[in-house]
Amino acid sequence: MNQLALGLMVATLFLVSGCRGQQTSSPEPSLAAAPESAVSPVPDPVVETAPPQPEVPVAAPDTVATNTSQLPVTLVQQWDPLSNVLFEFGPMTVGPDQITWSSGQTSDYSVVGTDNGYLLRLDPVPVFFDTANPYIKLIPQTNPAGAVTEVEVAFYENEQKAQSDEYIMFGTYMVR
Repeated sequence: MNQLALGLMVATLFLVSGCRGQQTSSPEPSLAAAPESAVSPVPDPVVETAPPQPEVPVAAPDTVATNTSQLPVTLVQQWDPLSNVLFEFGPMTVGPDQITWSSGQTSDYSVVGTDNGYLLRLDPVPVFFDTANPYIKLIPQTNPAGAVTEVEVAFYENEQKAQSDEYIMFGTYMVR
């Protein structure tokens, strides 16, 4: 088998060298300029640069950075609980600056993050199942047509848990 492989390699080398022609010496490099028709200018590549971005202040480790963005209009409406854990609180109404649960709790909110949803800081802090939940994250869910039909809600007991996405309770609401 080794002789066959060696024979194939020799034959391949012979064929390759035969295809290159019988040059005995390398041609001298030409000092004459190439004809203009043979030279095609290569345009300089266009380099697009993004406009300078303003520096974003970094939050201290014990605070969530405040983001002044608002919730999208598709989230500002009334939502009915879809998950069993949320039935006790009843429907949730999201307004332009306040959230109300039909169980009687109302909180003003501010959007403090938009990574994988909308992280909201609530004040006054609602208490569900004897646990204060100063932060919630609204995570919109869309149907195949792209319309928001559900919103997942993650509840957090403190700022550190919200930053590390360690929720204490999670459920889904559907659009009313």
